[in-house]
Amino acid sequence: MSCSADDLHKELIHWREMKMIEEDLDGNDLFGPQIIMSNKILHRIIDLIHYFKLTKPTSLLEQTVWCYSMDYGLEIIQLIKVLILFPVEPT
Repeated sequence: MSCSADDLHKELIHWREMKMIEEDLDGNDLFGPQIIMSNKILHRIIDLIHYFKLTKPTSLLEQTVWCYSMDYGLEIIQLIKVLILFPVEPT
C-alpha cells in the first residue's frame, strides 16, 4: 500500500468504529464494526483507489456491491478525496 492507501485504510477502520457508535450498534459483540462495512469491502475499496475507480456513491455501489453504498457512500467518497490524490485530466 502506498502511504495514502495506508492512511485511508486506517481512516476507514476509524470511520467504521465511529459509525457503530453513531448508529447505536456499539453493543453488538457478535458482528462488531463489520456489520457496517466488512473487511472484504474495506479491502476492495483500498484496491480500487489504486485505479481511481471510486469517484461517487454510484461507482462505489457498482464496484463493491456494498449494501450501504447509497447510505454511507458520500462519506466514504469524501474520505477518499481528502486522502487520495486523483490525477488531473488534461484540458
